[in-house]
Amino acid sequence: MKYTTEHLLKPVSPDAFLRTYFEKERLLIRRGDAEYYSGLFGIEEMVAFLQKENNAYPHVRMVKDGRETSYNEFSSSMSFKESRINFNHVINRERVSRLFLEQGHSVIVYQSQTALDPIRRFCDALEQEWRVRVQANLYMTPVGAQGFTLHYDTHDAFILQLEGEKRWRLYDRPIHLPFDGEPMQNPEQHRPSLTCVFDEVLRKGDLLYVPRGHFHDVSATDVHSLHMTVGLLTTPWQALFRRVVEQLEKEDFMRATVPLAVWQQRELAAFKDGLKAAVMAGLDSKLDALVEEYLGRQAGGSASAGIDRLARSFAEQARPRLRAVAAGGG
Repeated sequence: MKYTTEHLLKPVSPDAFLRTYFEKERLLIRRGDAEYYSGLFGIEEMVAFLQKENNAYPHVRMVKDGRETSYNEFSSSMSFKESRINFNHVINRERVSRLFLEQGHSVIVYQSQTALDPIRRFCDALEQEWRVRVQANLYMTPVGAQGFTLHYDTHDAFILQLEGEKRWRLYDRPIHLPFDGEPMQNPEQHRPSLTCVFDEVLRKGDLLYVPRGHFHDVSATDVHSLHMTVGLLTTPWQALFRRVVEQLEKEDFMRATVPLAVWQQRELAAFKDGLKAAVMAGLDSKLDALVEEYLGRQAGGSASAGIDRLARSFAEQARPRLRAVAAGGG
């Protein structure tokens, strides 16, 4: 698979996606090509990953019907007396298999780009093109099971159906573009008032884009499912403005006491005009600087670029160095 935004969205162009869909509308792409994600990740790679002996909670988790499975049910501790090293919550492969096959628990690999090279390269490419942080979670769900129940996410997401099928139901967006961490209390209480706007089964090779804030619930059909959720961890203007306000708080005009005459309604208009002028001047200078800082930071490279630079530097320093010596020198 080519690790580009263009290939991810094909046949929709990246420009058309930004104009028509991003933060606005869901997008379903029916590929009719079960091998479209070949080379990225599949069930064989998932099984090989779970066979590793160093996987541990919370990197690997399990969930069923909206409730996270206690790590005590699928992990154990390991110790090596010779080296006096202990490992906690190491995944027990037999327990994971039993919970998945016999009890309908889903397996989740969080931040899979940190452990799996093909997914890391994929996320790196998207980060370089989008200039945002990107994370990828893997969800493996058994026949007819449901992992998470009704909820919404606070980040935009691409759903890549890698194996099998999964039924997606999307509902209204009661909160327009929710911020990261914006609370969602008792989502099920909203169900009676929600309207289902999308009910489709994703098949191997399909892609679904879900803008943040869409309530949704998901379940496997009569076959196992493996999908990857690629989250765009964007920065809203609100975050930049909050930083502007934090910087403005340190300015002299913000330190001054609100004139007492304001409380008596005298000189209120003049005070508001003066405050507005000072704030706008601060916004004009500080917002420009923060936007430049943000764009520069995002252009700094992919998630692994810093480690790659470190590796190159280490290799250069470790390279044998030749030096000329005089005849007979030691």
